[in-house]
Amino acid sequence: MPSSQNKSATPEDPFTGEAPPSVSRAVRRTLRRLKREVGNRESLLWLYLRATPLGTERKLTDQTRLCIEGSPRSGNTFACRAMEQASPEPILISSHVHVPAGVMRAVHLNYPTLVLIRQPIDSICSEKIAAPHATLRSVLDDWVNYYRKIWPSRDGYTVATFEEVIADFGAVTARLNERFGTSFAEFEPSHENIEAVFAAIERKHLQVHGDTEHSVPRPSTSRRSAKDVLAAQLEGLGYRERLEEAHSLYRDYSRLAGVSPPRPRGSSA
Repeated sequence: MPSSQNKSATPEDPFTGEAPPSVSRAVRRTLRRLKREVGNRESLLWLYLRATPLGTERKLTDQTRLCIEGSPRSGNTFACRAMEQASPEPILISSHVHVPAGVMRAVHLNYPTLVLIRQPIDSICSEKIAAPHATLRSVLDDWVNYYRKIWPSRDGYTVATFEEVIADFGAVTARLNERFGTSFAEFEPSHENIEAVFAAIERKHLQVHGDTEHSVPRPSTSRRSAKDVLAAQLEGLGYRERLEEAHSLYRDYSRLAGVSPPRPRGSSA
């Protein structure tokens, strides 16, 4: 769709970006369901990677130093760029696979693995805006499925919350080093370094996706009103039971990270 026809985020039209025609949207929703089924199985990870853009670049190899994974919009890109910036030499990171099998495989092969998690409402609303073809229900279900499926592998990875990653990724790296006996350089969260990370994120996004403000993985004031609308929908009665399950998972993972989570939005706990 030509850029001149793009709509900006407004409370009345919170789903920004070029939402495809109805037939294409239905196909993409079907593919999303298939992705979940295939992505839940470690034995089918090779197939998922072959069928995913850039997937083969994200596979684990003998050159991979670590794995950084999490549900989409959980700080994955910031963590990778910060780790790369801090490293005195090039470092190969497996990341952005975004299916449970990616974590399962990394743990199975004993790679140092960092799992990221963000408060459910924030993560789900951000992902819905970035993937306008998806339903809010499917994004919520994918979030719950992801963290439920990798929970049995928790002894093989370190957990960090989104807030920890953004506030002090160096401290997260120190915890990762202690857990796995590694010596990754620790990111210094100075204003200059953080700005440099966001600049690198912007350049990479423009290179791969073009000027798509609805999906660029960094803070965006233009998406704020859209997130508010989606959050109100997500907190409605139709999603309450599933959302409580997501909040429960978030609390469990926060404890693994050594964090006492605040009472989340939309939780009756």
